[in-house]
Amino acid sequence: MYRIFHTTVFANAPAGGNPCPVILDADLLSTEEMQKMTKSFGFESVFILESLKQDCDFHLKYFVPLHEMEMCVHATIAATTILVLENRVQKHDLYYETLLGNIHVRWMKDNGNIKVQVWQFLPQKQSITPSVSEICHALQISDDMLADYPIASYSTSRFKLMVPIKSREIMDAITPNFSLIKEVCKQYQTTGFYPFTIEKHRSDVCIYARQFPQNSGYPEDAATGVAASALGNYLVENQIISTHDGWNIQKIYQGQAMGHPSLLESKILIENNKIKEVCICGYAQITQV
Repeated sequence: MYRIFHTTVFANAPAGGNPCPVILDADLLSTEEMQKMTKSFGFESVFILESLKQDCDFHLKYFVPLHEMEMCVHATIAATTILVLENRVQKHDLYYETLLGNIHVRWMKDNGNIKVQVWQFLPQKQSITPSVSEICHALQISDDMLADYPIASYSTSRFKLMVPIKSREIMDAITPNFSLIKEVCKQYQTTGFYPFTIEKHRSDVCIYARQFPQNSGYPEDAATGVAASALGNYLVENQIISTHDGWNIQKIYQGQAMGHPSLLESKILIENNKIKEVCICGYAQITQV
C-alpha cells in the first residue's frame, strides 16, 4: 500500500520552499491515478516505484497538475529524503530511473539534516530566442527594465529562458501575462521564463530569480532546481560571474515575491576553464505524513 508524505524543499524561512507530495511504494498506481492525485494536491508530486533496470535503485515518476514531467530536481530531493528517513537506502550514491534518463544523486548528513545533491546534464543553449519586445510584452515590463546581459534559453535538463532584470525591486513587481508566456514558450521551445537579477554587497554576489512555468497548472514556482541549474551555467558561460578551476557554488534565492523564500545551491565543476559536472543541492523537510 502506498504512503503519502508532504514535504517542502529548498526552504529559506519557515514559510518558504516548494511543496512536494512524495508517494512511496506507488507501484500499483496507474499513470491516470497518479495524475489525478497530483491534480488534487495542486503541487508537483513524485511517485517512488521499484526499478526494473539493474543500474537503477528506484524508478521516479514526476507529475504537475496538468501532465507528467520528465524529471524534477526538488521532487528528487524530496524523494531521496523520504527514502533515507524510511531506511530504504544505506548507500550514499543512488541512481534513479526517470523519463529523462538515469539520474545520479548523492546524500549526506549535515548537522542532523539530509543534504541531497542531484546531478544534471552538461549545459545546452537553445538556438532560437524570443525578441526583447516579445519578452517584455509577456512580462508586462518596459525594455529599460532589462539588465545588460544576454537573453537566452539554457538547459541542464529542460530549457528555461534567462531574462536579466535591472533590480530586485523591478523583478518582484512583475505581473506577467501568463497566456503570452505560454505562447512564447511554445513558439521558442522553452519551458518557462526565469527572470533574475544580481545584487552585489561588498564582496558577496546575491542572485535572485522568479520562475513562470509554461504549462504546469500553477502560475509561479517558489523554487525551481532545473531553472537554477540552467541559470548557474548561463552565468558561467557568459562570464557574468568570476570562476575558478574546481567546484564553483552559486546561491540562488527564489520565492521572495510569493512569500515563500527559498534558497538553491548550484554547483559547477570547472577544469581547464571547461564545465565538467553540474548539480543542484538542497534540503527537504516533512510537513505532514
